[in-house]
Amino acid sequence: MATADRLLRDLSYALRSLRRTPAFTVTAILILGLGIGMASTMFTVFEQILIKRLPVQNQEQLVELSGVGAGAGREIPLSLDQYKQFAADNRTLESVAAFGHWGAPPSAVMDGDRLFSVRRAVVTGNFLRYSAQDPIWGGSSAPKTRPITVRSDQILASWSL
Repeated sequence: MATADRLLRDLSYALRSLRRTPAFTVTAILILGLGIGMASTMFTVFEQILIKRLPVQNQEQLVELSGVGAGAGREIPLSLDQYKQFAADNRTLESVAAFGHWGAPPSAVMDGDRLFSVRRAVVTGNFLRYSAQDPIWGGSSAPKTRPITVRSDQILASWSL
């Protein structure tokens, strides 16, 4: 009981001190709020990038390949020709799939009289085989001879099919 009384007295003293210096109180509250907000934001980003599992099967078996451009000093994605050469020469990996999104710029798509803005990516025919979710229509292996379109749930819900 003595500890609770002492805690209440200390809390009362702290509140009286903060009431006497309103500028300091506002500054302290703002700094605490910014610090807590930044910590929450950083944790969310960290969780999304490093902790949250990718929506693929056997994530621990995935490998990302990239190259280093001459004089660039940084990683760059493989070109389609480099991917094809690597896939043909591959003797170590079970299979090789590729994707290209180029920053996923929005593209305008017309459906009748409605205009949609969609983000797109180009993938190889075997890419969807490694997805954790099966496509709603068709199979998980696309034909390799012609391009196909894969639509997200959001687009399927908004388009009249």
